[in-house]
Amino acid sequence: MLEPHDPRLARDTLLDAYGAARYSGQFGVPVAEVLAAVRAARRVEHSQETATGLLLDGFAAWGERRYEAGVELLRRAIAPLTGDQPLPDDVVEHFTAMSLAASRLYDWPARQALERRWAEELRRRGALSAMLVALVYQANNQLFEGRFADAEVTLAEGRALSEAMGFRAHLGLFAAAELTVLAWRGREADARALAAQLLRDFAAQGHGLGVIQAHVALTWLEIGLGNYHEAWRGALEAYEYRTIAAVDVVEAGIRCRDVQAATAALESFSPMALATGNHITLGLVTLGRALLADDNHAESEYLLAIEHFQQCPLAPYLARSYLLYGEWLRRQRRRRDAREQLRTAWQMFDTLGMEAFAERARAELRATGEHARKRSIQAQDALTSQEAQIARMAADGASNTEIAARLFISASTVEYHLRKVFRAQRGGRGTGAAGLTGVRRREARRRRPAERGKGQAGQTPRRSAAGATACVRPPLRGGRRTPGPSG
Repeated sequence: MLEPHDPRLARDTLLDAYGAARYSGQFGVPVAEVLAAVRAARRVEHSQETATGLLLDGFAAWGERRYEAGVELLRRAIAPLTGDQPLPDDVVEHFTAMSLAASRLYDWPARQALERRWAEELRRRGALSAMLVALVYQANNQLFEGRFADAEVTLAEGRALSEAMGFRAHLGLFAAAELTVLAWRGREADARALAAQLLRDFAAQGHGLGVIQAHVALTWLEIGLGNYHEAWRGALEAYEYRTIAAVDVVEAGIRCRDVQAATAALESFSPMALATGNHITLGLVTLGRALLADDNHAESEYLLAIEHFQQCPLAPYLARSYLLYGEWLRRQRRRRDAREQLRTAWQMFDTLGMEAFAERARAELRATGEHARKRSIQAQDALTSQEAQIARMAADGASNTEIAARLFISASTVEYHLRKVFRAQRGGRGTGAAGLTGVRRREARRRRPAERGKGQAGQTPRRSAAGATACVRPPLRGGRRTPGPSG
């Protein structure tokens, strides 16, 4: 045992063991054993003020369902993520546990800071193992906010970094996140094929968390498609109810007339959600209550859930709240009121690219007597995720050499992909006008010194018949969809 010889090292080891147990997906005995060891370990003097001490004590309180105490400790632990000071060394050392704490609290400012600030900070420091964890959480942030193209770019970077490092331990997490993107977007054939492959691989590897994530993703897919019995089976396979997934269990259970199990799921989730007390968790609890409420109380709960989600960036959950409220209104034969909510839900899902949910909302809207135009499938995804990533980085001003270094590819490969981006845009697909304009500006800045040099050498710029210098640019084609009907 380390503890009698070096209590501080023992607690650091326990924190690493807790993170490993959580990521293994074995939430029962392994986690309980680690937490028992935490309670038995001798406390290091002032350890409660270190990241390790705060995290261990916070996770231990959470495991004992002392949620208020756990929330306070974990919030103090992750405070450096949202501050303006440089990232402390102990935060880098325990970045996996810090990220887990931010996720546990549904602390979106901390998770957004992780995406916008700390991923770049870790890259600058060369802390590549922590960088992989940051990319997993960044992709999940983007997913929950409905930024699916950004999530695909992040996943491509994560896979490239894992392969370049020869560190394959996180590839399963990136693959599970990729499956979740496909499921939320309603790409049924691709999602089912990838899920079947991952469930086989994860089972063979004993990757419990991967198995759970695959079932969670499939449950979202089935709910979007309206396959509630399949969603219910997936929910029972996957969910520990004291998670954000409880609302999926509630909806699937209600649709399958298992009110008792749906109620149990919400009751299990509610104490944790109320302790964290942010708009995300309160919105989820309120939405679950709305689904379970009788007709005299459901409407106020739906309206409160919408109000909570309007104040946080989880656009898919806001759209889902509008959809569920609209469906309830239609069952109450309030067709005009239902139409307003369903139209909003359909437009949001359509804009987000959540095809299965958009079709579900469109069918409900049609049942109210309003016809929403079915979304036309365009070639907007013809670029690979790496090509989209290269285009975005170029649009942000990165040079080909800088892009190559970050993605572990050659500068000539970057140039090849950028040529494909321009060709795709000329065909009306790809990164969109804003992204391509940024690429053009970068290329223009890069060419100006050379063009000035040519002018000094006596070369005359080509002029048009009107006497103005001609500027040859790739034609800008419209990449925007026609907005859906407004009513």
